[in-house]
Amino acid sequence: MKILSLNIAGGAEYSKIVSLLEAKCLDGVDVFCLQEVFSGGAENAVLPNTRAHTDMFEQLQSTLKDYNGYTFFSPRHPGCYIDDAVSGGIEFGLAMFVRKGLSVEHSGGFVTYENAESIAGFTKGAAKSRDLTGIAQFVDVDGMRIINVHGISLQGIGKGDTPERLVQSQKILTCAKEKERSCVVGDLNLTLETSSVALLEKDMKNLIRVYGIQTTRTSRYTGSDPYADYVFVSNNVEVDDFAVLSDEVSDHAALLVDVAV
Repeated sequence: MKILSLNIAGGAEYSKIVSLLEAKCLDGVDVFCLQEVFSGGAENAVLPNTRAHTDMFEQLQSTLKDYNGYTFFSPRHPGCYIDDAVSGGIEFGLAMFVRKGLSVEHSGGFVTYENAESIAGFTKGAAKSRDLTGIAQFVDVDGMRIINVHGISLQGIGKGDTPERLVQSQKILTCAKEKERSCVVGDLNLTLETSSVALLEKDMKNLIRVYGIQTTRTSRYTGSDPYADYVFVSNNVEVDDFAVLSDEVSDHAALLVDVAV
């Protein structure tokens, strides 16, 4: 089973994102796991500064005709996205597209930290809409649980450990361990050498570490931390292949894993 994870950054590079996903459809990707996905906006509506597409989920569902789409949106409305205002009726969060013909037994989602307003560095409606992160969704596909995560992002704190991020890792791990075979993917907003990552590594293989990956960012990224995105698999899951793709469609690189089913 081939699984691709990508933070699409609101779909700003719409044409390049669509071209990549279409190419990976032909390459046999079974499940797409996407972060920072808007839904509910007017057809082809684009935010003026970030160029984010507010109907991105609908556009992708139309493009990925051989896939069924699943969403889990932040329970908090995106009042802004970076330096763009976002009107009511628009949602923001996670999307997964599962190839038709695969058996989906169950799907759902959860927030990774319940009391976001209590987090140091959290400001509701703040720049970059950091109050929209800290969410996860999952689908159980052909006996494997696939969990798509957008981890807590905190203003001025970076991607290191916080008590809330440790809670988040435990919640993700608990969800993963409900099934014998699981795969966790997404933008966890964590740097590699953290206790939050180590907590997941206690019971799962971290493919970023196993494969010696040096960065999960592209040249579009202007920060200093080379890591944000991860793939973890249960210890009993055999990995046939794993790669960080070179396509420049976001400030995050796409991660592609092929696991035995």
